[in-house]
Amino acid sequence: MAKLSDLIAPSFYDVHLAVKNYRYTHFWLSGGRGSTKSSCISIEIVLGLMGDEQANATVFRKVKDTCRKSVYEQCIWAIEMLG
Repeated sequence: MAKLSDLIAPSFYDVHLAVKNYRYTHFWLSGGRGSTKSSCISIEIVLGLMGDEQANATVFRKVKDTCRKSVYEQCIWAIEMLG
């Protein structure tokens, strides 16, 4: 299993702490292509699922022709990185 600091960009450390400490119920991440927001949120989703056996997750994406080539593959990456 990789260290979280190797998986989450420093620009999203505050987001990670907010998620970890249940500060908000909704998060709107901004940043352009290559900002690592997808990597950050996929890690957070998988961590949340791992931490609560009764949890479920739904992911929506505003732009992209297929979810399988974006959201699904990003979540698979996070699962693999977290072991």
